[in-house]
Amino acid sequence: DDYLYIDTEEALKGAISDILREQYLSVDIEQTNLNSYLGYICLIQFSTVHKNYIIDAIALHDILGEYLEKILSNPNIVKIFYAGGSDLLWLNRDFGIIVINYFDIHTACLYCNSKKDSSLIGLWSEYCDYKIDKNTKKKFQVADWRIRPLTKEMLNYAILDSYYLIYLRNIFIEKIIEKHSKEKLIGFLEEMQKNSIKIFQPKEFSQSPYLQFFDQEIAVYKKAIRKKEHDHEKPLK
Repeated sequence: DDYLYIDTEEALKGAISDILREQYLSVDIEQTNLNSYLGYICLIQFSTVHKNYIIDAIALHDILGEYLEKILSNPNIVKIFYAGGSDLLWLNRDFGIIVINYFDIHTACLYCNSKKDSSLIGLWSEYCDYKIDKNTKKKFQVADWRIRPLTKEMLNYAILDSYYLIYLRNIFIEKIIEKHSKEKLIGFLEEMQKNSIKIFQPKEFSQSPYLQFFDQEIAVYKKAIRKKEHDHEKPLK
């Protein structure tokens, strides 16, 4: 329950002001595709070494972009995600943001040992002494994050996804240096920055799949009609 729920501009200003004084910021996003062609962000979770924040991206959508850019495009703050490829695209889609100084826990884990369990549940269990049932996590992953008010259970889960990321980054920085070298770490970080530049490109609408579907349906219908006519023409015994 240790988080601030942000759904007003005044509270958002205070949170951004606090975060700008931090060196590390972990980030997670809950979004939805329900009843939406492109999808949209519902919640953004931030954790620093001092505080946790849950930002209502629906309530603050119209003003959120300019505030997020101050921190997410700030090169002086390390932004830590877990498997953040989709998050980067969603931030660019909804707010035009490109994240600068990006670190991905999942990528770092695979770089250290590609054969280990690199799931977030696995990392929580191994390094954070925290266990959660896979079915429970799956339930929240497919939850409807549009609903308001969100349940306490949903909010607690949401902040959990960002809570341990700063700690996990410290672990994997040490592991990369130990297994490889400081020079390899620098190269790894540089490559990660290149891969973090994500520009959302909406898929162009194409009639082809729909026309193909209707052609198939028509063919099935015609076949059924021919069969019916053929059966009707059979002489009675």
